Amino acid sequence: MSDANYVVRFLNWLVIFFCGMSVILSFFALHSRTVKVKTRFKKIEDKNMLYYKHLAQMSSDELLKNIIYYYDFPENYQIDNFDVDLAVTIIANSKVVGLKYSLFNKSTFFSVIGIVCALIMFGLIGVKL
Repeated sequence: MSDANYVVRFLNWLVIFFCGMSVILSFFALHSRTVKVKTRFKKIEDKNMLYYKHLAQMSSDELLKNIIYYYDFPENYQIDNFDVDLAVTIIANSKVVGLKYSLFNKSTFFSVIGIVCALIMFGLIGVKL
């Protein structure tokens, strides 16, 4: 590669960079338990109680109140510690799923860019020969 033209060397470095970024991001997605998830709560109208993005934006109290309201629990239903623990776990898992989904999409994007750069590089080398 030392005698290759500037464009081919540049594309070679792009392939290495984008494939490396893809590998690094996929490792971050595998180790989500070490990533701190920021908590930001928003009010949502028409909440889907099974959709992870909606769940990730709720607090545990809000989730429990919405479950009681949307699933027609008795009005005198008493929330206990088990319910609170389940709600906290569901919200934490929803945040992790959202983070993994985002990192996986970025990793896939960088993989595609790396493959496209490799194909362009191979095309230029083939044309040059």
